[in-house]
Amino acid sequence: MADQETETLTDEVEEEQTNPEGEAQGEDLTGLKSTLSKLKTERTALKAQLAEQKQETTFFASLPAGVKNPRAARVLAQEFGHIGEDGTLDVEAFKAQFPEQFSNAIPPGNAGEGTQQPASSGNSMNEWIRHQAGIKR
Repeated sequence: MADQETETLTDEVEEEQTNPEGEAQGEDLTGLKSTLSKLKTERTALKAQLAEQKQETTFFASLPAGVKNPRAARVLAQEFGHIGEDGTLDVEAFKAQFPEQFSNAIPPGNAGEGTQQPASSGNSMNEWIRHQAGIKR
């Protein structure tokens, strides 16, 4: 969108420069030039922002599984130069320098597996409460 506006204004400025018809048009030409300058500056800023967002997206897509905090990993990788030109993470170098950013092996998540320990042979909480209340079984 900004490119279209810039091209349109550039065409208008060139047309005015080749066909001047008076001082009133000169004032319009100055206004067009300042608008064109502002749009070019805005376009440059938007292109830089887009490049940064593409690099960030590439970084997050290249993260391996097990990273505890992706945002902290990005800040650390930027600070210590572990991000390549294309935005990908140098995983081996990053992992060697910051092993704490990676989680250990994921424990089994099935609740039916239990703790893999035998049941305790002591009194249960229910028995203790009944004993304290003076209830005999």
